[in-house]
Amino acid sequence: RYIMDFRPAEVADKIICPLIVVVVENDSLTPPEDFVKVYERARGPKKLVTIPGISRPELFGPGNADKLAAPVAEWFCQWLPARKA
Repeated sequence: RYIMDFRPAEVADKIICPLIVVVVENDSLTPPEDFVKVYERARGPKKLVTIPGISRPELFGPGNADKLAAPVAEWFCQWLPARKA
């Protein structure tokens, strides 16, 4: 029950670390607008990735990996650079 009462947008203004928010257009579990609210209210460096035309399960299916992997990899390279030995 608690998880259904959680409203991430209500606490997003406390996020000050780098944040990437991935939204799939046809998400049947969470309305895309909810993710956008989190993104808009977060205060730290942030990136919003919207993937049109697919659902959450489809995102992890064949042929869709690059739609998620490419922007996420770019974000990690920007905010979590490799350490020099």
